[in-house]
Amino acid sequence: MIFRRTTWQAGLAALAAAFAAASSVEAQGPRDPLPEGFKDVGLVSKLGEQVPLDLTFTNSEGKRVALSSYFNSKRPVVLVPAYFRCPMTCPLMLERLQQGLNGLSYIVGEDFTCLVVSFDPTETAQAAASNRQLYLGGYTKPLTPAAKAGWEFLVSPDSAAATLCAAVGFQYKYIPESGQYSHPAALIVLTPEGKVARYVSGLDYTPQDIRMALLEASEGKIAQSLGDFFVHLCYRFDPTTGKYTMHAFRFMQLGAILTATGVVTLIVGLRASERLKRHRREVAARPQPGAPGTPSSSLSSLIGQAR
Repeated sequence: MIFRRTTWQAGLAALAAAFAAASSVEAQGPRDPLPEGFKDVGLVSKLGEQVPLDLTFTNSEGKRVALSSYFNSKRPVVLVPAYFRCPMTCPLMLERLQQGLNGLSYIVGEDFTCLVVSFDPTETAQAAASNRQLYLGGYTKPLTPAAKAGWEFLVSPDSAAATLCAAVGFQYKYIPESGQYSHPAALIVLTPEGKVARYVSGLDYTPQDIRMALLEASEGKIAQSLGDFFVHLCYRFDPTTGKYTMHAFRFMQLGAILTATGVVTLIVGLRASERLKRHRREVAARPQPGAPGTPSSSLSSLIGQAR
């Protein structure tokens, strides 16, 4: 099944109404217990923990693939747990992800890998292929073979997706009454070795947030400029806001290093310039061959007189 805008837009309206109703109830009295569908649903931090790379999935071509095949020594991986028949959250999440990747200077398949993994064991490779075609079709960077291979949609008829989600702290729940899943919305950014590096939660995936999460996960290895190194060194993730902010102390450290480097460079340059000027003065002060008073000119005079 392909996500459709009308479906999730209607869902968003319903969700907004539900939030408004909840706020109204809360204002009138004590907060009601969390609905059953939302219990044990959310993100549990697994930062620094290794994901099991020996898991196998089915890709959009219907082939069995090892999770380890998407990891190498350089590229970080953006993991997106979702399910393709989701009526609301997942299509919005993937559309926002697509927008974020379109605004990113890094190229999928070249600088990082993106894996959308369905945690619904009933979903098929055909559903994965349909959604892959939809979102790759809206990717504005050149669709090179590397880009196509670098953004994959995976399904798993067994427990592989559940195991992977548990490893990264992504908690979801099946709701029998609706036949849908209750789940959080988040990107999980993994290191090239498969360790959890950062969560980008919610539905606001700005190019800046994705860029900094990828830089952090790669330890700066995919940096394309001095600006990227500056961002990697001076920005830190703030878990209270879910955003990257300037790290004042690191910024001052970098400023001090740059200032000290500039002063040393200036001193070395001035000393080199002074040595060069002194050398030129010494050369200019030396008697030139043939000039009056030099040994060679006196010898020439004596020879001339003898003749």
